[in-house]
Amino acid sequence: MTVKERLIRYLKENNIKQKDFNSSIGVSKGYIGAISRSPSNDILNRISIFYPELNIEWLVSGKGKMIKDSTAYENKNEESVHVSEFNRGYNKRVEKDSVTMPREVFEMLNKLTDTVQSQQRTIELLENQNKKSTVQKEGNVGYAGAG
Repeated sequence: MTVKERLIRYLKENNIKQKDFNSSIGVSKGYIGAISRSPSNDILNRISIFYPELNIEWLVSGKGKMIKDSTAYENKNEESVHVSEFNRGYNKRVEKDSVTMPREVFEMLNKLTDTVQSQQRTIELLENQNKKSTVQKEGNVGYAGAG
């Protein structure tokens, strides 16, 4: 069974619509259909935050049970989120790599990260356009000087 198949199974067994799942973790409406390999660590973090009962190790590898032991997530404070980076090099999460923060701080960090990534893409695009423009100008100068 693939990650995609396990995720679809989890959603079906918990009566969660794909569009609601996608919206809650902030991905496009076609995200689940497009999964061809394991989701990124960022996506896995979002899943673990919004679906704390889902065993991420099961989702990624198929090992263990789909649903975590209920005591692992029942005491979750609704005002804060527990963020844990899923590291593919380990078979389980390591508690020392976790942090708890207010949900609004986490959401603000997500928005800031998205903004920085968008700005980086814009800078790269502008740099590429600038390189092309410089090459074209140099080409034109060389051609005009040769004539």
